[in-house]
Amino acid sequence: MNIGEEKVGGVLVLKPESRIDSQNSKDFEDGVLSRTDNEKSILLDFSDVEYISSACLRTLLTLTKKIKEQGGNIAITSLTKNVKQIFKVSGFDTILQLFEDKDEAVKSF
Repeated sequence: MNIGEEKVGGVLVLKPESRIDSQNSKDFEDGVLSRTDNEKSILLDFSDVEYISSACLRTLLTLTKKIKEQGGNIAITSLTKNVKQIFKVSGFDTILQLFEDKDEAVKSF
């Protein structure tokens, strides 16, 4: 799985570039967890993600816990319509900080 990476004003922006399902969720987990050691500001850009599975939601919980333990914050931006619906149905829209666009999200840190 490809995960784009860039720093924007001290915020690490990670951008998965495909659906995240049971077949590649381990790659997603390994990719984001390995890149976030000692990071305090993490933004996940989901603009290219059309689908996420429950395994992805579990990874997001693990990542959120890790970042909070490091004294940092995490947010998610640019959810597609399908993924936004999954977040709403699962209640993750109340657990994680969500933003409509990347610039707004970066400013929140």
